[in-house]
Amino acid sequence: MPQNTKKSSQEKKENSQRICIVNDELLKNSDDNKPFFCQLRHPRSDDAALFAFSQSDSIVHEVLSFKEDFRSWFIGDFVQSDGSLYITSQVDPLYLVLPYLIKSAGRAMPIGQILQDEDFPETRRLCSVTMDVSCLADKKGDADLKAFKYNKDATLRWLKLKVNSVAEKLQDNHCQLSGAQVSSYIRSSKSSLNSEDDCMRFAHGVVSDYLPCSLSSELKTYLGIVDPVVHEKPTVENAPQAKKSKTQEGPLEDYSSGSKGEKKTPAQKLSIAQKKLSKVDKSGMKSISSFFGAKTAKPKV
Repeated sequence: MPQNTKKSSQEKKENSQRICIVNDELLKNSDDNKPFFCQLRHPRSDDAALFAFSQSDSIVHEVLSFKEDFRSWFIGDFVQSDGSLYITSQVDPLYLVLPYLIKSAGRAMPIGQILQDEDFPETRRLCSVTMDVSCLADKKGDADLKAFKYNKDATLRWLKLKVNSVAEKLQDNHCQLSGAQVSSYIRSSKSSLNSEDDCMRFAHGVVSDYLPCSLSSELKTYLGIVDPVVHEKPTVENAPQAKKSKTQEGPLEDYSSGSKGEKKTPAQKLSIAQKKLSKVDKSGMKSISSFFGAKTAKPKV
């Protein structure tokens, strides 16, 4: 019985261990050097996603996973079959609050009531991070009440600042946005520069990863972003017909008479004996093979 208990505890320990790269900010002011992991509602997909909080709940990071097939980890004396690599990435907690503000649009409510979610009770941790959401909502009532009402115009202005900030970083770092690039390929300084429209379009996509689809479309219109025109290649049906060459009016060879399979056999030469035999009168003569054939029985009279 003790052996089974020891074995089950080892399996439980093996299944609970993961490899995660954690930002140092999550470990500050922490007694056990462990951030708090919990599931929250993702603002884009509205599905469950894993997030990490610092001990004071002042910093929020999203936990991203990188997984490849046929990968495992050796952790001490155990083999973890889940070969995923988890990485934390800091996220502005206002992105997580925004869907709840939109849901309560038209009503002024305290932030504690706005962030109530029965499916994800740890959403209440966002209250300590987002005490002031004036960039997304209007403050209503007394200062002690701290009631807020969603403001779409203020939200779009705040998101515009976010997009502009990302676009400036892309231009300053000369990030390649047009497609894949080989590291050994030498490009000119002019070709490595991205246009302002490309940077704004890419930055809008980055920010939209944490926005509901409807708000992402409204932000795109607000910023005046237009999708690039893609010129489609002509299909086989719409392709212009190839012009005939004027130098050749017809086939140079005649293929109508005969084919490769039909070959003319040359006439065989006759010997002197065969020539003399051909001049002999053969009327009334039988072939020599007729003497060796089967004889037919004569009918009886």
